[in-house]
Amino acid sequence: MQGKVVIVTGGAKGIGRHAATTLAKAGAKVVLADTDAERLQQTLKELREIGVDALAIPTDVRDEINVRAMVHQTAERFGQIDALINDAASCRILIGVYRAGRGCVLSARISGTA
Repeated sequence: MQGKVVIVTGGAKGIGRHAATTLAKAGAKVVLADTDAERLQQTLKELREIGVDALAIPTDVRDEINVRAMVHQTAERFGQIDALINDAASCRILIGVYRAGRGCVLSARISGTA
């Protein structure tokens, strides 16, 4: 996982937090996406304390515009997205990442219920 960029939805707590920490310890750059802003910042702080290049983005995966913004911020910061761990409890999200020219073209489709 060294140098890979992984988005973890639901990454502020529970299984998502554990996945984010495990990936970080394996060398991944981790993007935490969650609606719980307080826990999001706490998890970000913990990852940074162990030397991980991490980013926390408050995200509601039920909102397509919110998800697109999170994906855009991730691509802007790291220049790539290699994997998605979808642990957000409220819905399913599928992000296709394609290389096009010198940037990423991202397509996001969301379905689910609150």
